[in-house]
Amino acid sequence: MAEQSSHIIDQLTAAEMSIAERTAGLSVATLEDPNFPKVDLLGALGWVYAKRSDLTLSFKAYMETHTLTQITEELGLADVDDDVDAEGKAA
Repeated sequence: MAEQSSHIIDQLTAAEMSIAERTAGLSVATLEDPNFPKVDLLGALGWVYAKRSDLTLSFKAYMETHTLTQITEELGLADVDDDVDAEGKAA
């Protein structure tokens, strides 16, 4: 079983987290709140991580080519998508 420290989110720098929050318009703290949409924030977190290997990757391009399942798997949060509906709200 994967430990929480294996989450990619734990490996992001403060600058990367800030970029993700500004891009999504949501605080990382909202991940804990089941009433907040999560798809944009999870996508932004995945995108800033993906930009480590592709500096030209746009948020739009990332979101258009990744499913929620792919994003949560890349972030090491595969169980999160079970609790999120298609609009990114708590199921």
